Amino acid sequence: MLSILKIRGKLVLLFAAFGLIPSLVIISVYMSNEQAFKDSFGQRVESSAVSLNDIIDRNLFERYGDVQAFGLNSAAHDATNWKTPSEYNPLIVAMNNYTTGYGIYKIMMLVDLKGDLLAVNTVDAAGKEIDTTGLYDLNFSNEVWFKDVVAGKFLEGKTGLTGTAAYQPSKQTIVADVYKDDGYSIPFATRVKNSQNEFIGVWVNFADFGLVEDITAASYADFKKQGMGNAEITL
Repeated sequence: MLSILKIRGKLVLLFAAFGLIPSLVIISVYMSNEQAFKDSFGQRVESSAVSLNDIIDRNLFERYGDVQAFGLNSAAHDATNWKTPSEYNPLIVAMNNYTTGYGIYKIMMLVDLKGDLLAVNTVDAAGKEIDTTGLYDLNFSNEVWFKDVVAGKFLEGKTGLTGTAAYQPSKQTIVADVYKDDGYSIPFATRVKNSQNEFIGVWVNFADFGLVEDITAASYADFKKQGMGNAEITL
């Protein structure tokens, strides 16, 4: 009986040794490579942050160009299309097509040099009708985007890119009143010139900030796939 206990004791010590030695080895390896592990993790986070920033940047850059492209539409230069809120108005048809085609704009408007509304979209990104008729009763000459465009104050890129006034995302009363939501969006505005190169109005697009939120949500999902489900993103 005593012999059996001695054998059992030796086995317990043996198994403990077999479990302890690998544990000590793992701890030793980790401690000797701790900084390398931290650097590797940091590089993954940094790479993800750079990628996220680049995606948002490129998307907003496209919005910078959109408003200028929309203002080139000849329907915006034809005075017979102004202040005619009809679904058959070629200018409103174009605006509605831009709204549904791009899927990120909540409101787009053309206003004259006095700040009076000439045309506005009548559907949302999903093609559902929205009531924008009340906007024709408003004057937008005191809006910062209107003042900046008239004064020629644009957000200029380091490569010489210019022509669009762009702003931080914020609550836009115009959007909030139409959609009955928080109105959180990003305004992009530019000058509209006719075929004689005459400055005839201001085109403004209000991009839904949900665009950036969706990109950020996709980044969170990517972090989770990489085993970093507790990662936090501050924009």
